[in-house]
Amino acid sequence: MKSYKPSHLQKKIKVRKKAIKRKRFLKSRLFFDILLWVIFFLLLAYLVLFSGVLKINNIQIVSSQEIPNERVSQIVNSEMQKRVLFFIKKDSFFLIDAKKISQIISNEFPQALKVEVKRGLPGSIFIEIKPRIAQTIWCFTPPKTDTAEADFATTTSCFLVDQQRIIFASFSLDSPKNNLIMVSSELAPKAIFSEVCTSSLIERIIETNKVLNDFGLSNSIFIEKANGFLNVKTMEGWEAFFNPKQDLVDDMLKLRLLLEKEITAEKRKTLEYIDLRFSKAYYK
Repeated sequence: MKSYKPSHLQKKIKVRKKAIKRKRFLKSRLFFDILLWVIFFLLLAYLVLFSGVLKINNIQIVSSQEIPNERVSQIVNSEMQKRVLFFIKKDSFFLIDAKKISQIISNEFPQALKVEVKRGLPGSIFIEIKPRIAQTIWCFTPPKTDTAEADFATTTSCFLVDQQRIIFASFSLDSPKNNLIMVSSELAPKAIFSEVCTSSLIERIIETNKVLNDFGLSNSIFIEKANGFLNVKTMEGWEAFFNPKQDLVDDMLKLRLLLEKEITAEKRKTLEYIDLRFSKAYYK
């Protein structure tokens, strides 16, 4: 026979069972582990958000002379003063945004090839800025102005180009050229951070410049023609004409042999041009 208990007794029994379960849980290992994890995360949050132990107080900067460390430090400090959730500063070892700082520095200093922002020991941050190394000065000039040095003096769109063929900064012709290769282009000006030419063309310019330098013909001006050809204006007044589509090694061999065997330094005084655009070299 089934026993019957009044409803109010059943409720008391259920409440008592819940109380017993609660007491058991509070005494259990699981509750103890959860409590430890809660305390751990609260302490961690305090260290990250409010404690001065992990705050950035040492900024180490390695850069070239062209990039002022003072300005880089200002950028970092400005980012650290920004807040998370309106009241927490981003000056903590864990909250500082290294990727964003790197991007800001790169945008402000086009002459920076690579910016690395690393967290060091708690309380410090390390910033290394690798500069772009200029290889050429690239001037965009209108056609029919490629035969006189005076044309460069009136050029308004000259740029520094690095070893990766990237335009990265404007250049004034009043500034020291530091033995950089000079190029005058008849093509339309290109934007900052774009590739100035093909890899094959810059290789031809560099190799031709080496050959000319071997014969005391430094400071020659290379002219990127609108028709696809490449001319070189030497400081002696004569020019050399190239077709960049031809074999580079063969052209350099022809040019070197001409200057070594046929066209002596004395003959160069009356030389007008060397034409290497065809299978056979011509000069006058």
